[in-house]
Amino acid sequence: MQKKYNLTEFESFLKARTHKSTPIRRKLLEIAESIKGFYSLEDLYNLARQSGIKHQRLTLLRNVGLMVDAGFIREVRDADGNLRYETRRSTSHHYLFCVVCGKCEFIRDDAIESEQEKLAAREKFEPISHTICVKGYCKKCRHKL
Repeated sequence: MQKKYNLTEFESFLKARTHKSTPIRRKLLEIAESIKGFYSLEDLYNLARQSGIKHQRLTLLRNVGLMVDAGFIREVRDADGNLRYETRRSTSHHYLFCVVCGKCEFIRDDAIESEQEKLAAREKFEPISHTICVKGYCKKCRHKL
């Protein structure tokens, strides 16, 4: 179920909603796609400034909202309830989430994918996405207990 979003898809989304494809929007999508793991709005803002984009946080927030609406990134709450973002690279999401420190580690397991496909076929079900979040304690936090 791998799917990497690209500029053409984002521009099509914007056009369908009567928004323009601006240099800032294109660059923000490129920056978001370059980030591995979860990130905050502040992280994205700092990376955008480092890449030469000089804009206000409100502009960033509006554009992130568009990317969320388009399905290119998704919002996730961390262990402290803070809003984080994840660039969607696939329609399946598997990760390990530490309930103490909020560390979130993406995992790729072909056995999970295979079982999901078998289950869907057996039930004559057409899946469009799935998420598996295993909550627990990371190696570092487990030793603190």
